[in-house]
Amino acid sequence: MPAHDQKAHAAVWKAITAGELVKPDVCEACGLPPAGKGKIHAHHADYSKPLEVEWLCPKCHRGRPSGVNSERTRTPVMLRLPPDLHAEMERVAAEQSVSLNTLLAALLSGAVDFSLAA
Repeated sequence: MPAHDQKAHAAVWKAITAGELVKPDVCEACGLPPAGKGKIHAHHADYSKPLEVEWLCPKCHRGRPSGVNSERTRTPVMLRLPPDLHAEMERVAAEQSVSLNTLLAALLSGAVDFSLAA
């Protein structure tokens, strides 16, 4: 493994153990937990940004290019949310220390339930 890969992976591990990054239980791409004994991987699209990761299951991770200046191959899912719902979801994601993408993936997979307080 090249040195820049090792530094990026070490930075992620250090941030996880320090509580600065939270590793989710589901994949940000497919919204599912890893199959079998698989684990969620921290995917780096750009190793020069070691803490900017996409959390992927092994199956989704295999299809991603990595490294400096690589192109992302994921087809984005576009959701148009009312501003008040978007703001509430960002608040919940921040409370849970997860990205909005992680929260949305979990919602779309049915792994969590989301309801607004009346």
